This record gives sequence, C-alpha cells and structure tokens, in this order.
Amino acid sequence: MKTLYHDNGTELWQFFIEGQKNPCECGSNMFHYEYDGEKIYGICNCCGQRIYTVATSYVQGYLDMGKWIDNDGKKPEDFTVLVDIDDTIEDLCGAWCRWLNERYGTSVKHEDVVEWDVSKFFPTLTREQVYEPLHDDDFWYTIEPLPGAIKYLEMMINDGYNLYLCTSTDYRNVKPKYEAIIQRYFPFIDWRKIIVAHNKQMINADFLIDDGTHNLEGGNYNRILMTAPHNKDYDAALNNMIRVHTWEEAYNVVRRLSGAKNAN
Repeated sequence: MKTLYHDNGTELWQFFIEGQKNPCECGSNMFHYEYDGEKIYGICNCCGQRIYTVATSYVQGYLDMGKWIDNDGKKPEDFTVLVDIDDTIEDLCGAWCRWLNERYGTSVKHEDVVEWDVSKFFPTLTREQVYEPLHDDDFWYTIEPLPGAIKYLEMMINDGYNLYLCTSTDYRNVKPKYEAIIQRYFPFIDWRKIIVAHNKQMINADFLIDDGTHNLEGGNYNRILMTAPHNKDYDAALNNMIRVHTWEEAYNVVRRLSGAKNAN
C-alpha cells in the first residue's frame, strides 16, 4: 500500500472538506490517500478507516500528485519522532494555575486559559508574578504527566521509533524540569534524547507531537497537534495538522502513518 506525500517525501498530504466530519464518525475531519495498485482510498487520519474510494476516472490525476511512498518495507527505527514536553506529556498549565491560585487567591482553571499567553487570564497580577513559579525549582515537582503519556511514549520507544523530547523551555528551567519530571515519570528516556530548541522548524524529523501551533506551522515533519484549551479553536485541518485528543490517538497516528501494523 502506497501513501500520498508532498514532494518533499516527508510530509503527509492531508485533505479535509470544510464544515464536514469524516463519515467514520470518529470526530476527525481530515484524511489522506492510500493506493493498493488498483484503487485509491480516502483514509481517516485519526481512526484509520477507509471512508471512501476514489472514482476510477480520477485515479490517474491523484497518481500524478506529489510522491506515493510505500512504507510497508520500513521499520519503526527508520522514523524520528519529536515530542514536546510542556502541556504535551505533562500538565504544566494546570499546575501553574493551581500555584498562582494558592499564592494570590485567584480562581483561574486550566480550561479558562484559551490563549497561549497565560498572563492574560490573571489580570490582577503582574507578568513577574505570573511567571514566578517557572523559576522556582520546587514548582516543577507539582506537575504531573498527562494520562497515557508514560504508557504510549514507552511503547513507541519499545516499538523502535527514534523518539526525542524537544522543548523550547528557558535554559534556566532545563535542569529542574529534567529532574522533577523526566527522571521521575519518564526514566526510560535518556538525557541524550532531549533537544532544547526555540525554533523547532530547524529540526528535520518525521513527526512532531506538540500543543503549540507555532511549533508545528512550517515544519518539515508530519504535524500532530495535541489538543489543549489554548488551541481548541485553532483550525488544525486548514493548517495541515492532525489533531489528537489523547496519547492513544497520537500513538496510533504515528503507527499508521509510518506503515506499522496492529496499532492499538
């Protein structure tokens, strides 16, 4: 089975119909094309079901597009997966809101923070007060992993994928973040598998899983957007991203698009 990619051979060519969900009813509105040598099928990006068959008269037109790549002969170790840390594998924003609420008597919840700039949702505090916990080493020990993150990251590594954590964190937070979060909850990820980069688009990889839309836009990788309150209204499909809501979904998307079988 061959899959349609853009001309760079790395980025999946994704499609959607504006205002409609896929007929598989999994909730996704994005799909891609796969070719079995005779027919081309529209495949839901999220659940992997065939949602329709391209009419014979249109097949050659699609075959002339981009690059059709057969991933069946590839192994997981042929793919590099970048994974963001904050609010992708752990709940930074939730812990952040709780810390400020306890310190200053505010009552902001994680789901209230619907934009990237957290300070907008604490109007009675100065920016210095809002960002104070990020420079407190003890704060990082209050952050917990997101559901499924430990299980599915370890499964990806055991499958053989070249998995790297990729964070744009302030350099002053690298050590406490590593000790309080990675060593405690993700000890199977070696420190040599952590990349600190402000501009993630400079890194070549096959996948990036991230909650920050600005990290995904323009990158030379398949873009997997981890849903969070601050990005819930962002049009992922329009920007050639696959939105996932859980780590199980993220894992299955990576497995499916890399040609692996038996995704859970």
